[in-house]
Amino acid sequence: MKHRTCVKKQIRTFLLLVLVFVPLILLLQVIETNKYSNGTLRMEPIDCLHSNCQGARRVNKSSLAIAVSSSASHTARRNAIRETWGKIALKHNITIFFVVGLYNDTEIKNMLQEETRQHNDIVEGQFYDEYENLSQKTQFLLEYFLNKTQFDYLLKVDDDVFVNIKHLKNLLSTLNDTNIIYGTLFKKFKPVRDMESKYFISAQLFQGDYYPDFARGPAYLLTHNSISDLLKESRHSKPFPLEDVYFTGILAEKLNIKRSDVPYFLLDKVPARTRHPIDFIAIHHVGPSAMRSLSRRFPEASLSSGSQ
Repeated sequence: MKHRTCVKKQIRTFLLLVLVFVPLILLLQVIETNKYSNGTLRMEPIDCLHSNCQGARRVNKSSLAIAVSSSASHTARRNAIRETWGKIALKHNITIFFVVGLYNDTEIKNMLQEETRQHNDIVEGQFYDEYENLSQKTQFLLEYFLNKTQFDYLLKVDDDVFVNIKHLKNLLSTLNDTNIIYGTLFKKFKPVRDMESKYFISAQLFQGDYYPDFARGPAYLLTHNSISDLLKESRHSKPFPLEDVYFTGILAEKLNIKRSDVPYFLLDKVPARTRHPIDFIAIHHVGPSAMRSLSRRFPEASLSSGSQ
């Protein structure tokens, strides 16, 4: 009799444990699966993030996504992009997503959540938006592109860059190489040894007299294959604080990934007023008001509705 009572107690205990732990395990699985489902990082393919998405489209030679490296507090910059070249890009099946880091300010976080609900184009990484985290941010951006999208090319830009969609598409139509990085290259660029500079790199961190040729960070174009190779190498390479030097220079050199210096790919200032602007791809140091002004000044950079 005592044995039967003991068995019943054991059964009740077992059932109680099942009732407690099985839901807990399932809950943890849901949390892990939707780790960033707070309105920022989505698990579906990136080409279905936008409200005008008509389902996954076939990948073709010119399939492109644009990742904009931003900061949580840069709402005005993101809105300027959405209203100008970003809007045109979406009309031509070019997906845009903004990558931001963590932010401590509660008001900024609430504004970001509302912005994300409204536009559904923001991806948040688990790092703080600080200069020393730029390489981590770029790695996250590339990981997201590789794992969550189905595009052949990625244009990585900063949020103060104006993109010439017409000339970008023209460039894409000429590309054939599948393992290459395009941009404005720095060649024979010396590491900064001045400890007071934010670009300071010690001889212990990089011993050479010159960096390998690298694409300037505000805007560069990568192929899917080059991103895959760069990420594999970065997972067992020593971290380096200068993201453009690291990914498009040091790692690319190690992997024999070609870098192509494209004329007028990235300008540092707006070209002089002319009826026929040079064939630039991107312009750096462009604030929100200048972004709108450029969009009006260079309508050909935005592609008319009849353009291909």
